Parts: sequence; C-alpha cells; structure tokens
Amino acid sequence: MTDGSIEDRLRLLGVFPDTPQSPNSVRENAQIFQQFATLDEIDRAVALLHLTVSAEQFVFYHLQALLQHPAYKSDFLTRAQEELGGLGIMPPHIADYFQSSNPRLTFNLRYENAYTIANRNAFNAKAGQFALDRLREWMGIPSAKQA
Repeated sequence: MTDGSIEDRLRLLGVFPDTPQSPNSVRENAQIFQQFATLDEIDRAVALLHLTVSAEQFVFYHLQALLQHPAYKSDFLTRAQEELGGLGIMPPHIADYFQSSNPRLTFNLRYENAYTIANRNAFNAKAGQFALDRLREWMGIPSAKQA
C-alpha cells in the first residue's frame, strides 16, 4: 500500500483530489507534507494557500482516509497506544481519539472528567504530531530526526 510517489499515495487516499477548480491540489498537498514537519508549520502553509482547514484538520482528514485500510489501522493504533501511553492516557481512549472524526473536540468532551486540562492539552499536542509523523512516514518522507 505504500508503493509509488507521495502524490500517488495522496491520490489513493482521495482527500483533496485534483479538480477543474484546483488542478494542482494533490501536488500542493504533497509539497505541504514534504516541506513541513510540524502542525505549526502546516498551519502557516495552509493559510498561505488560502485553504479553509486548520493543520489539524488537514492531517486528520488524511489520517482518517488511511485508517480505512484495516492492516494499517491495526498497526497504527498499536503504535499510538505504545508511544503515547506514557502521557497518562488509557489505551482505549487513545484508540478512540484517532478513530474520531474530530479528535481533539471529541476527546476533550468525552474525557473532560477523566483527565486534567493540562493532561488533555499535552496529549492533544503529542497526538497531532504523532499523526503527522506517521503520515509522513507512510508517504516515505524522512522524519526531521532522520533528515
């Protein structure tokens, strides 16, 4: 499932396809993933492109499409629970987070009494970056640590 160029992989996901109104959408999205390794950097990039999504939405729309593939979903959720479990969030809640259509909001509302605001905010930040890192990894983009 990871053969082909970054653009081919994005076409497979079908999140922001090329259209007559946006004939370079896939190429522009590939460039965003290639050039920007943090959610803050992506926020600035999507603003410059006048996209109507936040960095978090941009990342999670792609992630949700990728998680439709059962083999990837299983590996992703296992890894998320292993790598983010040290933040004091229970593994089932981590899985819920990544399977939500609006992760931050759903997590904060669903678990507001289970975790402190500071704990939820720390988890949300780490989880968003984790999702971005895994997407970039799936696309074959070296992490900032490897580059």
